[in-house]
Amino acid sequence: MATSVTVVHRRAALRADPILRSRLFANSRIKVIWNSIVVAFLGDEASGLTGLLLERNDGLRSDLPVAGAFVAIGHDPATALSAGQLALDPAGYILTGPNSTAASVPGVFTAGDVQDAVFRQAVTAAGSGCMAALEAERWLDSNSLPVGGLIGGLAACRSGVASR
Repeated sequence: MATSVTVVHRRAALRADPILRSRLFANSRIKVIWNSIVVAFLGDEASGLTGLLLERNDGLRSDLPVAGAFVAIGHDPATALSAGQLALDPAGYILTGPNSTAASVPGVFTAGDVQDAVFRQAVTAAGSGCMAALEAERWLDSNSLPVGGLIGGLAACRSGVASR
């Protein structure tokens, strides 16, 4: 794993939960570069990624040598494909029925970050994925349609449910 991590953040403060901020700042192997954005990835095909070109909010640019990069930009749901086809809330999340993964169009079920504006975590996405698979199976069955490719996912969901 990495011996150090540098977080490049475009603002002067993080909006994360206080406990997460505390954990970040307590880790001596993590450095934060504030008020900056990544403008470009540096390197070439032969040497791979060698650095990042950063730009501070005041326009000053600098190079940051790195051996790897992970990009995470905000929490905007990737629902552009659904716009105009499914009901979305004002922030762009797909609306579902209460205690359900069912979207506004019959037979469409959602899971994870596209419908979870509260937790937005991988573990909840996996759980809601199982919920969506089970609801899809019920919908297909009630409409006398073949289950088809859902079998593997449903088996994984059922084993998780059975192990509770």
